[in-house]
Amino acid sequence: MEKLSPAMEDYLKAIYSISEFDSGNPIRISDIAARMGKSKASACYATKTLSGRGLLTKSKYAAIRLTDAGARQAEFILKRNGVVRRFLKEVLKVGERTAEADACGIEHVISFEC
Repeated sequence: MEKLSPAMEDYLKAIYSISEFDSGNPIRISDIAARMGKSKASACYATKTLSGRGLLTKSKYAAIRLTDAGARQAEFILKRNGVVRRFLKEVLKVGERTAEADACGIEHVISFEC
């Protein structure tokens, strides 16, 4: 797996979540921008970057879809986030909101060996 920037990991997670929630429906730039709270231009740049790394497919006016590699990497990132969040909540007894926010930050610095 290729190391992505924290922002690209967040976009990949968002696209994965949209695809899981709306399975079968096309994913559009506007869906991603809304989920991320970002502009369409930012979402377009992110999808172009992720497409260039082989993690999703997109064409100018077609739906965005994760490749198998993109789905695997998104699942790994989400799993890593879940492990960190559980550790924070169950071992360190951190509150739910704090655990979620901290896990999102920590997940970006943990190696792929985890």
